[in-house]
Amino acid sequence: MTSVINKPYQTINWRPDCPYVILLSVSICSPGVINMLKSRLQFIIRITAFIIALGGTFSRIFLSLNGDMGSNVFLYFTVQSNLIVCLYLGIEVLGRSKPMKPAVQGGVLMYITITGLVYNILLAPGWHPEGIDLLITTINHTITPLLFLLDWILSQEYGTYRKKHLLYWLIYPLCYALFASIEGALTGDFRYFFMDFINQSTREYLLLMLMVILVFLFIGFVILKFNNLNLRRKEAENGIAD
Repeated sequence: MTSVINKPYQTINWRPDCPYVILLSVSICSPGVINMLKSRLQFIIRITAFIIALGGTFSRIFLSLNGDMGSNVFLYFTVQSNLIVCLYLGIEVLGRSKPMKPAVQGGVLMYITITGLVYNILLAPGWHPEGIDLLITTINHTITPLLFLLDWILSQEYGTYRKKHLLYWLIYPLCYALFASIEGALTGDFRYFFMDFINQSTREYLLLMLMVILVFLFIGFVILKFNNLNLRRKEAENGIAD
């Protein structure tokens, strides 16, 4: 096929074996170009996630402070986990003086994933927000978790998670569960039904709390295995290439 250039009487014959086409294909497929495109995509996703998470979180806080909930909004795991996401992404987007340990990202992912799963599986069937509340709820419980998961897939450092990190990640949710249970016992207002040990039997309470802990462990284990699984796959590919 012949393509005419904007100069009189000058043409270039584009053929499959044309060296210009081959050179362009090689340049586009080179590791350097691929890494550059991946970095740009990662930055776009990260800054998008940061803006959406920040807007959704502070919209929730603003509406709650001006509504019936008041400052109690800060006691909900949803708000706390979204604030943790905003803090992590803000540090990454705006820059940091010292490198953050890779396992920190895994912990943040576990918290926001639990937020999404618990709401969409356990709480959403009995909760029907409307209007702006529906939008903010969707951002807090669905969009932010998915965007952070995508950011983690693109930016995680493979092979950096260890089994001990799974125990570190559990410290915050266990402390939260203890605090929320004590606070509920004192006020009679439990943030989540599975933490209410007053209006249910001890057996039901312990069973529900055990299930929640097991869900945290399962999500953390999946994150841990995925991080190390991809490292082994890359090492195998490099071994074959060598």
